[in-house]
Amino acid sequence: MCISTMRWSARIVVAAVIPTMLTATPATAAPGHELASTAKGAPVADCLDSREQQVLGMINAYRASHRLPALTATKSLNRAAFLHSKDMGVRNYLSHVSADGRTAWMRMKQQGYAYNTYKGENLFGGGYGTPGEAMRSWKRSPEHNRNMLSPRYRAVGIGYYRAPGSKWTHYYTTDFGGVVDPAPTCR
Repeated sequence: MCISTMRWSARIVVAAVIPTMLTATPATAAPGHELASTAKGAPVADCLDSREQQVLGMINAYRASHRLPALTATKSLNRAAFLHSKDMGVRNYLSHVSADGRTAWMRMKQQGYAYNTYKGENLFGGGYGTPGEAMRSWKRSPEHNRNMLSPRYRAVGIGYYRAPGSKWTHYYTTDFGGVVDPAPTCR
């Protein structure tokens, strides 16, 4: 159902999940996953921070150079991506399977992205944590590149988390989907 690949280079780790089509059932809230709020009251994961906005811009520019439509950041995928990046940083691991055994598809569904559509996930950990570094790594990996350039994807969630003292320090997750959900993301 899902194939993961990992490439190690110094302290840089990249991983991709090959896209797959899944049948989904109604979503439920992720147990134990509370989201901090911004000053405006929106959960942190609903909004893209400056690094995440840069990643979105880079992915969409890359897609445009291949005559593909831009991806729309969605609230449910942003939450899934951010919470996974945070979990990896806090628990000091880098994997598509959460420390509690949840897959990328389960995490997306738990945050409300329960569509019967194509889905994929890219991870990046380590390095200096810049959006450009993550993008360069993803472009060099056939699996990551395939996710970023898939014409089946219309939506994306981007999550960055910095965890000083953890093995990789910088954690990026991009979750891709074929349906743009109606809940807008703030920028």
